Amino acid sequence: MPLRSSWFSGNERCQQCAVIDAKHILLGDSGLHVFLIQKALTLLHGSVIEPTELDQWRYGASTSAAVLRYKEARTIINRTYQQKADDIVGKMTMASLDEGMHAFESGLLLLGGAGLMFGRILLAAPRVIKTSGPRMVVISETAQPWSKWADQFVAAEPKARVKVPIPAGQSPANIARVYKHAIALAGAGGTVIISVGHGIPSDVSKDDGMFDLGPLGSFKIGGRNALLVGDQPPSDTPKNKLVFHHTQVFYADSPPKPYRSRKADDEDSKSTTAQTRLNNWKAYEDISAAFKAQRLYSVIMLTCRIGGASGMIRKVAQQWGTPITGYKRRIVGQEQANKRVRVFLQGDPEGSYYQWPNTSNTPASETFFPFSRDMVVLHP
Repeated sequence: MPLRSSWFSGNERCQQCAVIDAKHILLGDSGLHVFLIQKALTLLHGSVIEPTELDQWRYGASTSAAVLRYKEARTIINRTYQQKADDIVGKMTMASLDEGMHAFESGLLLLGGAGLMFGRILLAAPRVIKTSGPRMVVISETAQPWSKWADQFVAAEPKARVKVPIPAGQSPANIARVYKHAIALAGAGGTVIISVGHGIPSDVSKDDGMFDLGPLGSFKIGGRNALLVGDQPPSDTPKNKLVFHHTQVFYADSPPKPYRSRKADDEDSKSTTAQTRLNNWKAYEDISAAFKAQRLYSVIMLTCRIGGASGMIRKVAQQWGTPITGYKRRIVGQEQANKRVRVFLQGDPEGSYYQWPNTSNTPASETFFPFSRDMVVLHP
């Protein structure tokens, strides 16, 4: 039977697990499907899973133990060959998790027993949780201090905020799947915060620059004159200045005739590099289509200085169909004496809540994105 919840149904690996015995999910597995299971266990059963396993999408010891406790509590046992529950997610377990998430998404989740810890709220039994409205979803790299800040951000309002991590080393196609999932979680009117990688404007043109959609350069997006894989760089470009991107936001734009877009030329080419460029553009197009279909309230880019690349980011806002907020200065993530991470704009002195907007370096930026006069909002 196909999965019904929005949480699981868009993931092919989870769909396979629900109908194919050989596609069980177990200790040692990794991927977005594991993260979806982990978060469902946290929500439906109050499971506590090690942060490193969550950040790495890894089915480790704490995930395995959480699956076992979940199955024991619900007597999920295949009586044809078992006498007790195991720590594997198979057809029956996936069906149970899917039904729980479907009920939650429908706005009603009945909880039994003595109570269940959901975030910081103790839910007595029986109790009904009502959920509605858009969410704030932070897409975070797993490196510190950014991952820790994302955890703080969610913990401040766990019913309305979600963290979706992206481990290093993912392909553009996998990164696109993460974005599509995060966008769906935000919902219509929601906000997506992108906290991965780096960004730079150009000193020459507002249409040039670069920003990351994945950590450690795993999905680099460039402006009008960005070099792509297979391009021949200008002869006067120093080798230490060469930067190749996965795609350009202007890649599919048609210039005045007789010229054609890069995309049209690549579609007529049979070269391997042309196909790579088309595949990367397809991943970016998938992200753009997901943004446009969901009609978000806003996207926040915690990306250094990207507010200065106004032409490029305005093009992205058009492709995504949503306003994009960026910053003209570098974003700093810094652990404080209280061991909490604060995200603020470089150069801002430490201050109190009451000194905003003269400084973004306040306790408020431990649980919210920084507010500053150097924020730029670019509309489609």
